Amino acid sequence: MRTPGSAPDYTNPFLVSAFVLTFCALSMVWAVAGIVVAMLLAWAMDRTIVGLAEAARADAAAAELIPVRTDEDHRR
Repeated sequence: MRTPGSAPDYTNPFLVSAFVLTFCALSMVWAVAGIVVAMLLAWAMDRTIVGLAEAARADAAAAELIPVRTDEDHRR
């Protein structure tokens, strides 16, 4: 149950829609240019998403929004 004034969580519907759109786009690329091009495009998209996530995590760590563990923390 939502609290008054809060927005609904549309994360799952967005992810499903993004999956369907990506699947359709890659299927279209496959039909037009071939499986190799579709696989290369999927790989490039994956590398881009991973790179953006790592950059966002580094920015958050630099801004001290998330704790950064050191070797001393792991020894405890």
